[in-house]
Amino acid sequence: NVVSRAGLTPLMAGCSGGLHELVLYVLARINRSDMDEKDENGWTALMHAVASGSEKCAAILLKAGASVINVGEDGYSLLSIAIMGNLVWMVRHILDVIRKQITMDNKKLIYNMFNTREHGNGFSCIHEACGIGADKCLSLLLEYNEKYFDGNMILFDLPDFNGRTPLMIACLNGHKPCVNLLLNNKYSKIKCNKYDNSENSVLIYGVESGEISIVKLLCKHPVHSRKYDAKILKQAMSAAHMRGYQQMYTILGNVDATENAEYTDDEEDNQSHRSHKSGRSQRSKYSHNNNNRSAHMDDMGEEEDLNDDTSTEGDETDSQQQTDDDSAIEETDDEDEPSDDYDEFK
Repeated sequence: NVVSRAGLTPLMAGCSGGLHELVLYVLARINRSDMDEKDENGWTALMHAVASGSEKCAAILLKAGASVINVGEDGYSLLSIAIMGNLVWMVRHILDVIRKQITMDNKKLIYNMFNTREHGNGFSCIHEACGIGADKCLSLLLEYNEKYFDGNMILFDLPDFNGRTPLMIACLNGHKPCVNLLLNNKYSKIKCNKYDNSENSVLIYGVESGEISIVKLLCKHPVHSRKYDAKILKQAMSAAHMRGYQQMYTILGNVDATENAEYTDDEEDNQSHRSHKSGRSQRSKYSHNNNNRSAHMDDMGEEEDLNDDTSTEGDETDSQQQTDDDSAIEETDDEDEPSDDYDEFK
């Protein structure tokens, strides 16, 4: 029953330090309800275990039935902490438990947990996934939201305190797999014509990334490319011009803003559904090198003639990037699981 000044119990301390034998010892001597006690920040022992990366301690608590829907006083949920650590197996387990336990009585509580925002910057768990390129975690969230939560439990277009959506964050950091997932899932309900609090559109974030592939995804998508108005396109072209990104400028200039007014929501639903089906197999792991990106941006800055026809060169670049993506690391689901540790405590 000893508690520190910060409200830490021995169980929390053991989880924070990754001391799984201590965790087993304490669990054998306390009531199961005591597992979900909270410290001064509203964190439980399981949240401390996940935050410290202790898979053994987390597996022990999960087996003992610890709650997975707690949210701390700082706005962090167990789900967001697991995503920040890119713990795919933990995210899958949390979603499985919620799928089995959700009822009409706790549905609102679970909805609030899914969409809670951190008090510092307003990031949701979707922002965290898009910020670090945790595309497998994001894929699981999209899959479970569609299959088990009627497509309306998780908000994938929720802005942070600065008005930035998860798609904007994914574009800014050059996380192409995350951008693909958000654009091609019908239930993500992404709106590409939004502005942040500084009047920047998602195309600006794509240009700022310095990645041609990101801008191409946004400009050539069969659904979302028809949503940009003249203001959005002019703003993005001006940004590309100022940075000397010739290929981006050309791609943006080929988007016809006049088609937007004739595009209906029914057509969006139909095309988005087809795009989602064709994109389900895309599960490549994101790998990003900042040095390569800087070199790429420098090369782009050396281009001078903005009127050169570079569409053929751009297509070849995109084709090469797609080839690289397809040949990238293809991990099996077994690699996502904490094989020895989790099985030991099942």
